[in-house]
Amino acid sequence: EGIVDTYIDFFLSALIAHLKKLVIVCNGKLSSIGRKHLEQFSNDIFIRENAGFDAMAYKLAMTTYIGWEALKNYDELLLINDTFYGPLYPINKMFAEMDKKKCDFWGVTCHQEYIDYYSSSSQKLPAYIQSYFMGFRKKIFQSDTFQDYWNQFDSTNWLFSDVLNRH
Repeated sequence: EGIVDTYIDFFLSALIAHLKKLVIVCNGKLSSIGRKHLEQFSNDIFIRENAGFDAMAYKLAMTTYIGWEALKNYDELLLINDTFYGPLYPINKMFAEMDKKKCDFWGVTCHQEYIDYYSSSSQKLPAYIQSYFMGFRKKIFQSDTFQDYWNQFDSTNWLFSDVLNRH
Protein backbone atom coordinates (compact mmCIF):
# COMPACT_ATOMS: atom_id res chain seq x y z
CA GLU A 1 0.00 0.00 0.00
CA GLY A 2 3.03 2.28 -0.14
CA ILE A 3 3.17 2.81 3.61
CA VAL A 4 6.54 3.34 5.29
CA ASP A 5 6.20 2.05 8.83
CA THR A 6 7.87 3.93 11.66
CA TYR A 7 10.31 1.08 12.30
CA ILE A 8 11.92 2.02 8.98
CA ASP A 9 12.48 5.58 10.24
CA PHE A 10 13.96 4.14 13.42
CA PHE A 11 16.40 1.93 11.51
CA LEU A 12 17.40 4.53 8.93
CA SER A 13 17.98 7.12 11.67
CA ALA A 14 20.56 4.77 13.21
CA LEU A 15 22.06 3.66 9.90
CA ILE A 16 22.46 6.99 8.12
CA ALA A 17 25.37 8.13 10.31
CA HIS A 18 27.43 5.26 8.87
CA LEU A 19 26.74 5.97 5.20
CA LYS A 20 28.13 8.31 2.56
CA LYS A 21 25.20 7.59 0.25
CA LEU A 22 21.85 5.86 0.67
CA VAL A 23 19.89 4.57 -2.30
CA ILE A 24 16.37 3.43 -1.48
CA VAL A 25 14.58 1.00 -3.79
CA CYS A 26 10.88 0.36 -3.15
CA ASN A 27 9.39 -2.81 -4.57
CA GLY A 28 5.81 -1.88 -5.45
CA LYS A 29 4.33 1.50 -4.73
CA LEU A 30 5.10 4.37 -2.39
CA SER A 31 2.55 6.79 -0.97
CA SER A 32 3.33 10.51 -0.83
CA ILE A 33 3.49 10.28 2.97
CA GLY A 34 5.83 7.29 2.68
CA ARG A 35 8.05 9.25 0.28
CA LYS A 36 8.25 12.14 2.77
CA HIS A 37 9.43 9.69 5.45
CA LEU A 38 12.17 8.36 3.18
CA GLU A 39 13.24 11.78 1.89
CA GLN A 40 14.50 12.54 5.40
CA PHE A 41 17.29 10.10 4.63
CA SER A 42 17.84 10.22 0.87
CA ASN A 43 16.71 11.86 -2.34
CA ASP A 44 17.80 8.77 -4.27
CA ILE A 45 14.48 6.92 -4.10
CA PHE A 46 13.46 4.52 -6.85
CA ILE A 47 10.16 2.72 -7.26
CA ARG A 48 10.10 -0.53 -9.20
CA GLU A 49 7.73 -3.37 -9.92
CA ASN A 50 7.48 -5.84 -7.06
CA ALA A 51 9.14 -8.67 -8.97
CA GLY A 52 12.27 -10.60 -8.14
CA PHE A 53 12.26 -9.85 -4.41
CA ASP A 54 15.09 -8.00 -2.68
CA ALA A 55 17.65 -9.60 -4.99
CA MET A 56 16.37 -7.71 -8.05
CA ALA A 57 16.20 -4.46 -6.07
CA TYR A 58 19.84 -5.01 -5.08
CA LYS A 59 20.79 -5.69 -8.69
CA LEU A 60 19.08 -2.58 -10.03
CA ALA A 61 20.59 -0.41 -7.28
CA MET A 62 24.09 -1.51 -8.27
CA THR A 63 23.76 -1.82 -12.04
CA THR A 64 21.25 0.90 -12.93
CA TYR A 65 20.54 3.39 -10.15
CA ILE A 66 24.17 3.85 -9.03
CA GLY A 67 26.32 2.01 -11.59
CA TRP A 68 29.60 0.16 -11.25
CA GLU A 69 31.66 3.20 -12.15
CA ALA A 70 30.18 5.33 -9.36
CA LEU A 71 30.61 2.48 -6.86
CA LYS A 72 34.39 2.79 -7.31
CA ASN A 73 34.17 5.83 -5.02
CA TYR A 74 33.20 3.69 -2.02
CA ASP A 75 35.12 1.33 0.27
CA GLU A 76 32.14 -0.78 1.27
CA LEU A 77 28.76 -1.67 -0.18
CA LEU A 78 25.84 -2.56 2.08
CA LEU A 79 22.81 -4.38 0.70
CA ILE A 80 19.98 -4.13 3.21
CA ASN A 81 16.24 -4.69 3.09
CA ASP A 82 13.46 -4.00 5.57
CA THR A 83 12.52 -7.55 6.55
CA PHE A 84 13.79 -7.14 10.10
CA TYR A 85 13.38 -4.76 13.02
CA GLY A 86 16.30 -3.02 14.58
CA PRO A 87 18.73 -2.06 15.72
CA LEU A 88 18.18 -3.72 19.07
CA TYR A 89 21.52 -2.47 20.35
CA PRO A 90 23.63 0.48 19.19
CA ILE A 91 24.44 -0.11 15.54
CA ASN A 92 27.65 1.91 15.87
CA LYS A 93 29.09 -0.98 17.93
CA MET A 94 28.48 -3.39 15.05
CA PHE A 95 30.14 -1.06 12.54
CA ALA A 96 33.08 -0.40 14.87
CA GLU A 97 33.59 -4.15 15.31
CA MET A 98 33.35 -4.87 11.59
CA ASP A 99 35.78 -2.03 10.79
CA LYS A 100 38.40 -3.99 12.76
CA LYS A 101 37.78 -7.22 10.83
CA LYS A 102 39.92 -8.17 7.87
CA CYS A 103 37.24 -9.75 5.72
CA ASP A 104 35.93 -9.39 2.18
CA PHE A 105 32.24 -9.63 3.09
CA TRP A 106 30.10 -9.86 6.17
CA GLY A 107 26.53 -9.99 7.39
CA VAL A 108 24.46 -9.68 10.52
CA THR A 109 23.21 -13.26 10.74
CA CYS A 110 24.09 -16.59 9.24
CA HIS A 111 21.45 -19.18 8.44
CA GLN A 112 22.72 -22.59 9.42
CA GLU A 113 22.99 -25.51 7.02
CA TYR A 114 19.52 -26.95 6.45
CA ILE A 115 17.42 -29.40 4.49
CA ASP A 116 15.66 -27.80 1.52
CA TYR A 117 12.07 -27.82 2.71
CA TYR A 118 10.84 -25.84 -0.31
CA SER A 119 11.35 -28.64 -2.81
CA SER A 120 10.93 -32.39 -2.86
CA SER A 121 14.67 -32.98 -3.27
CA SER A 122 15.41 -32.92 0.48
CA GLN A 123 18.96 -31.90 -0.35
CA LYS A 124 21.15 -30.34 2.30
CA LEU A 125 21.83 -26.68 1.61
CA PRO A 126 24.91 -24.91 2.96
CA ALA A 127 24.97 -22.19 5.59
CA TYR A 128 24.71 -18.68 4.18
CA ILE A 129 24.73 -15.05 5.24
CA GLN A 130 21.14 -13.91 5.24
CA SER A 131 20.43 -11.38 2.52
CA TYR A 132 18.58 -8.79 4.59
CA PHE A 133 21.93 -7.23 5.62
CA MET A 134 25.14 -7.94 3.72
CA GLY A 135 28.33 -5.91 3.59
CA PHE A 136 30.90 -6.21 0.80
CA ARG A 137 34.34 -4.66 0.85
CA LYS A 138 35.75 -3.01 -2.26
CA LYS A 139 37.85 -6.05 -3.19
CA ILE A 140 34.64 -8.02 -3.71
CA PHE A 141 32.21 -5.52 -5.26
CA GLN A 142 34.84 -4.22 -7.69
CA SER A 143 35.73 -7.74 -8.85
CA ASP A 144 34.73 -8.94 -12.30
CA THR A 145 33.20 -12.06 -10.76
CA PHE A 146 30.85 -10.08 -8.49
CA GLN A 147 29.85 -7.68 -11.26
CA ASP A 148 29.36 -10.46 -13.82
CA TYR A 149 27.12 -12.31 -11.37
CA TRP A 150 24.91 -9.27 -10.85
CA ASN A 151 24.95 -8.14 -14.48
CA GLN A 152 23.58 -11.55 -15.54
CA PHE A 153 21.30 -12.00 -12.53
CA ASP A 154 17.53 -12.00 -13.08
CA SER A 155 15.19 -13.34 -10.41
CA THR A 156 12.14 -11.55 -11.85
CA ASN A 157 10.16 -14.77 -12.34
CA TRP A 158 11.63 -16.78 -9.49
CA LEU A 159 9.68 -18.13 -6.56
CA PHE A 160 10.76 -17.15 -3.06
CA SER A 161 12.28 -20.61 -2.64
CA ASP A 162 14.38 -20.07 -5.78
CA VAL A 163 15.84 -16.88 -4.34
CA LEU A 164 16.70 -18.70 -1.08
CA ASN A 165 18.13 -21.78 -2.74
CA ARG A 166 19.89 -20.26 -5.74
CA HIS A 167 20.93 -16.79 -4.57
